Amino acid sequence: GNPAYIVTLPGHRHPLVCSSCGEVVSFTACPVERLAPELARDTHFVIQGHHLEVFGLCPGCRSEQINPSN
Repeated sequence: GNPAYIVTLPGHRHPLVCSSCGEVVSFTACPVERLAPELARDTHFVIQGHHLEVFGLCPGCRSEQINPSN
């Protein structure tokens, strides 16, 4: 796959990265927010932050895999 370089902006956003073309879409829904208190309790860590990236194929690359143009 192609490497994707993501510039993070202030706020709570996470990248959804196409592993084929590198397209990046940000999303704000975050299951880690619900998980963090339980994780802190179970591990005795003080959670200071997290990083969540999701990888997959964007609709264009998915379509190209299904219907190759060559």
